[in-house]
Amino acid sequence: MKLSIFIICFFWSLSLIGQTSPVPLAAPNITLEVFGSGYNSPVDIVHAGDERLFIVEQDGTIRIIDTTGVPVSVPFLDINARVGSSGSEQGLLGLAFPPDYATDGRFYVNYTGNDGDTRISRFSVTADRNVADPSSEQVLLLIDQPFTNHNGGCVRFGPDSLLYIGLGDGGSGGDPGDRSQTPTTLLGKMLRIDVRTTVGYTIPADNPFATNPDTLPEIWHMGLRNPWRYHFDRLTGDLWIADVGQNVWEEINVQPASSQGGENWGWRCYEGNAPFNTSGCSPAGAYNAPVFVYDHASGGFSVTGGTVYRGKAQRNLQGHYVLADYVTGRWWTLQRDVCRPDTLIVHPLGVVQSLISTFGESANGELFCANLASGQIYRVVEACSEAAAGYALDFSLFGGCQYRVSIEGNPSGTYTWYAGDFTCPFEEEAAIVSTDSVAIGNINEFPYAAIWLSFASDEGCPALLGPLLFGIICDGISTPGFPSSWSVYPQPAKEQLFTRMQPGNEGGTMTIYDLQGRATASQRVAGSGYGQIISWNTANWSPGTYTMLWQGADGSRFAQKLIVAQ
Repeated sequence: MKLSIFIICFFWSLSLIGQTSPVPLAAPNITLEVFGSGYNSPVDIVHAGDERLFIVEQDGTIRIIDTTGVPVSVPFLDINARVGSSGSEQGLLGLAFPPDYATDGRFYVNYTGNDGDTRISRFSVTADRNVADPSSEQVLLLIDQPFTNHNGGCVRFGPDSLLYIGLGDGGSGGDPGDRSQTPTTLLGKMLRIDVRTTVGYTIPADNPFATNPDTLPEIWHMGLRNPWRYHFDRLTGDLWIADVGQNVWEEINVQPASSQGGENWGWRCYEGNAPFNTSGCSPAGAYNAPVFVYDHASGGFSVTGGTVYRGKAQRNLQGHYVLADYVTGRWWTLQRDVCRPDTLIVHPLGVVQSLISTFGESANGELFCANLASGQIYRVVEACSEAAAGYALDFSLFGGCQYRVSIEGNPSGTYTWYAGDFTCPFEEEAAIVSTDSVAIGNINEFPYAAIWLSFASDEGCPALLGPLLFGIICDGISTPGFPSSWSVYPQPAKEQLFTRMQPGNEGGTMTIYDLQGRATASQRVAGSGYGQIISWNTANWSPGTYTMLWQGADGSRFAQKLIVAQ
């Protein structure tokens, strides 16, 4: 039996590049848990690679909060006397710790000084890891701000260990100086610099304008209005930029990790996808388009981005980019389509909470946010994740060409099974079945078969589990799982996983997929004799079931079920 798969689509005055998914993907059920209170206008939440969270207060103070939500009694840094008016959009606005902070002890902040101009400064920690030295400041960049608003404020280190600095267009309204499109000013840009120096910084040689005499070499992107918050996906390296809009549109831009820089996001020529002031501008196709926009009439007035969740605890949030509107309190998540990785699924969550000034993540990937007015820090949780964490698929061969696939724990709910290729469940092979297992027949009809499960528990918690991958077995072409000359250990894995290669292999690609069909890790393997060991660091992977797929240069393909434990 082959039935069409459908999905309920959400349309709410939103614009999205791409198509809807044939896979039933449910919106996460987000709730907020108070994690800390009493902070003065918190605007940034950052980790330093350890168990602590650093809360940036707009008036010029950085405080530390421990894993239980208790603040350290003394501030980590207090530069209140150097920070200009902390009202409106000025103040201490951003904090970033480099990847080598544990050994280097230097960190970076973005603030507006008493003269209203932006400073990107370097500070050093003291012998007490909870106290920084305010006298250690080195000002790396001093940027004139013609108006008090649109200062940007975010600083983040990318996967390349370089510092990215987001600057607004200089303020007022409508970018009256056309600074975002002017290559000889840093305003309205994303900058990229190398701070691994004793003094100052250097220009990375691969910056897109490093040798262009007509453009400042620090520039990585152009055409931004006010990139208040942006985020690097810790799994993919993609850069997600939430750019605050003008009169009508708020937007999210995504730079893929493979980008060489040089994107132009279109402001002030375009606001979102709509023309704003096209005098002297190129056609729309010359600019990079946002992946998501919402309008002020129905969505809100000021976007706060946003983090791609990659923690362990919130299983149903895995891979979702979470964002909010500061004014209306409406929230969304954006999720990569498992069948079309270049397409995003929009999940409107309705009103969750307003006045959210920032999102941040802990060292282990858990998601937090801050309310500017109340001073509260919240942990973002997904109500169904605890139930979903217990879901796992298992499979066994039980004669002929059939597999038996079951959901472990046998929870009560509605089950629908799908079979297809390993990237997308495109054919329904069984209708509603018994709650413990289903026999999937004629597995040899598929060149490379995968089994998926759409499950909704009686408590209303949805899950899309899969893929479990199988080789063709009926014609003696291959056997399910890795050949006996391969080995994968330990099982279950905790901190590390190892694969011992077969003898005489010609090389290929080894990819590990999670139960949502997303590639968790991949390695290209050169051909070698028996004894070569491939290692994987699984310490930050979510516990659960994974599938390892080998695609050899000689055309061989094998799959192996894996378990990762806490």
